[in-house]
Amino acid sequence: MEVEWTKILEKPDAKYKVDGNTLLKFRVTTEKLNEELESLRKKYADLENQNKEQKGTVENLTAEMNELKSKIANLENENQEKMGSLEGISAEKENEFQTKKNILEETIAQKQSEIEKLQADFSNLQDTLNEKISRISELETLNNDLSEKNKALSERLEAVEPALKEIETQKADLEQKLIEITQLNEKMKNLEDSLVSQQNDHKQELEALQLKQSEELEALKVSYESQIQELKEVHGMTPGEAELTGEEQVIMLRYTGTDFLLVKKKPDEGVVLIMDAQERKWLLTWDINASFIDRRSAERRARSIAKSGWPLPGGARLGMGFDFEIQGDKKIPERLLRDQHEYME
Repeated sequence: MEVEWTKILEKPDAKYKVDGNTLLKFRVTTEKLNEELESLRKKYADLENQNKEQKGTVENLTAEMNELKSKIANLENENQEKMGSLEGISAEKENEFQTKKNILEETIAQKQSEIEKLQADFSNLQDTLNEKISRISELETLNNDLSEKNKALSERLEAVEPALKEIETQKADLEQKLIEITQLNEKMKNLEDSLVSQQNDHKQELEALQLKQSEELEALKVSYESQIQELKEVHGMTPGEAELTGEEQVIMLRYTGTDFLLVKKKPDEGVVLIMDAQERKWLLTWDINASFIDRRSAERRARSIAKSGWPLPGGARLGMGFDFEIQGDKKIPERLLRDQHEYME
């Protein structure tokens, strides 16, 4: 996360969110600047010492040069005195004096060159020293600014530390919950394995019961068909109508979303198809919460049932060719809501 210095400069008194990594970067930067500042101070002290030493060297050379000039002057005076008193000095002495004079002049010139070089070095050192002093001043200003910002960021970090601790606590709780969930998943898997085993056992038992019931149902079917045939022969009724009598000639079918299912009494909700044998009609009804899609799908299926009839186990069909009427959410007659016959069980 980069620090938005422009916004901070525009609003220095405002509070800003800073993450721990940014603070650590500022800390590392501050430490590096402090180290550089300390290094520059040492270099400044070394330059001061060199400056003092060079000043002493210049003073010593100047004193030595002045001493040499004084010696030259003394020699010249001495020479003049000797020349005055000893005009007949030999040419050899004069040459010796001239040689010493040349040596002294060369020495003076050499010392003068060294002085000029030292002065140039001193000037360069002075410029470097001034530059270092300026840099030290800038670093001190920057260090002060960083210290203030570091202090503000530290205060901000102290303010968010409780929230960070709370997050750590929540993280620990979450990890514990994850462990518990893993344990529960393992228990669920064990239960599922046990359930599958039980289902296999029950499936075998159910298959045996279904086989037995099929045999019993086949026997009942033969008996049922025989009785229906007798009623048909006696009263001249269709097989489906022979199963219904009086005002209770009613069946109810509940829509499951894909097809209708036979029920004993009207459900409290959903789409219902009712066969009224007395009125020879099919009534489609629903509650106010039934969706439009369910109503439309149920209507298409209900019209098909009204046309072909509702099949019974014996093969007969009830209500075949009856009229079809959409009752909607209107109230259903009480006589159609009575309990149905045993054939519906």
